Amino acid sequence: MLRRLAPLFLVASVFLPGLAGADRPRSVLDEQTGSTLVIATQPWTFARDEPQLAVHARDYVGLQAVEINTAGKRSQFLAVFFWSTIDRRGDYAGETPRIELAVDDRRIVLSPGAATPRELGISQWPLPLPGKAARLFVYPADATLIRQIAESRVVTLRLPDDRDGDQEPIATWKDGRAALKDFLAEILG
Repeated sequence: MLRRLAPLFLVASVFLPGLAGADRPRSVLDEQTGSTLVIATQPWTFARDEPQLAVHARDYVGLQAVEINTAGKRSQFLAVFFWSTIDRRGDYAGETPRIELAVDDRRIVLSPGAATPRELGISQWPLPLPGKAARLFVYPADATLIRQIAESRVVTLRLPDDRDGDQEPIATWKDGRAALKDFLAEILG
């Protein structure tokens, strides 16, 4: 019996370690800035249907935790991506938008930092962008804030400076809770 299962164990030992680490945060050296980035592998994605713009039009906002280590100084951020199923690149040009998160019963306002992604140590986002023509903004965060989001029951997002005048909260489309927890385990070790 064991002899017949041996090939199965061999195959499992080759493939399972890769699967077990598939969702672990990625650590990447940005060769242009010299910074090391630790990135949650999956964004927490919010979506809002925009039927007034086109059939099946949808806007997305993705939050992805990142730690930037530059010369030993470690700082955490939320990398936030904006994209749409239709061409709305002009909507995301200019100033970094403020974001409000409703995390269970708390309201958290994410204000843009003064530095650009490049100035923080990100010359180019090293993972595949979450959507076509996604625009990246970086918001200061810390492990406590990221933990609050990761351990929440309900999270919605609102854009107070919404150009469409739509103040409705944007609901979760793909939950990123597990990726945030994995990220925290990696950086806090």
